[in-house]
Amino acid sequence: MERIKRNERIAVMMKMFLDAPNTLFTLSSFSSLFGIAKTTISEDVLLMREIFAKYDLGKLEANMGASGGIKYIPMISKEAALDSIMDICSVLSKNDRKLDGGYIFISDLMSNPRFVNRMADIFVSNFYKTQPDFIVTMASKGIPLAAAVATKLSKQLVVISREKKVTDGTCVSIHYFPHGKTEGKQMTVSKKMIKPGQRALVIDDFMRNGGTIKGICEMMKEFSATVTGIGVAIATKQPARKVVDDYRSLMVVDNVQFTNEISLEPSEWIKSL
Repeated sequence: MERIKRNERIAVMMKMFLDAPNTLFTLSSFSSLFGIAKTTISEDVLLMREIFAKYDLGKLEANMGASGGIKYIPMISKEAALDSIMDICSVLSKNDRKLDGGYIFISDLMSNPRFVNRMADIFVSNFYKTQPDFIVTMASKGIPLAAAVATKLSKQLVVISREKKVTDGTCVSIHYFPHGKTEGKQMTVSKKMIKPGQRALVIDDFMRNGGTIKGICEMMKEFSATVTGIGVAIATKQPARKVVDDYRSLMVVDNVQFTNEISLEPSEWIKSL
């Protein structure tokens, strides 16, 4: 076998890590691929860890033991996280984004990979240790963000619908009350999507009082699934007391229904990172 140069090995391994985040690669698999000793691979990994840290590219995490190995976690530094959210706040704070009913137009931002990936990096940095089995969201503008988090964690994405489709097969359905309304709505998900006892990470785009997310959490109980964390892109300042606890939002916004200007800023959680 032709001897592979170190820079070539590192380029190949970096490509493999970046293409399969949160996936464990054993030293033996790299040793067999390149035909060299595991000690040499370990030296290569140490160099890559330094490169990833220096350029804020994420983290190479080592798992020791007989079944151990190396996996890449897409992460973002505290400084870069705050800068990214400040940038997004600037984009969303323009008054022409104000919509009737107290909403902000965010569809273009939630469809922009540059913004979505940065927000996803922040959520991954703070939720990956909760070890979810899947990412769950409602069928709404939050799907691209939830999908990005699922991709970066190499986990399944579960999208809860508002109506049953014939292609879903047998479904579980519950009623929930979004935005504090007294009129309930229905959410439904196929029984084949979630296994009892799994762990769920909830990701959504916008939260006012938390009624929709509470509905998702109630849905998870129907599957005996544990909610390991809740992340939302934007939460309103009012009501201050939501119907869900322990959520983490990237941004907070005043109720634009009663103000002339959009006042959007990083959440206290982001500021305190």
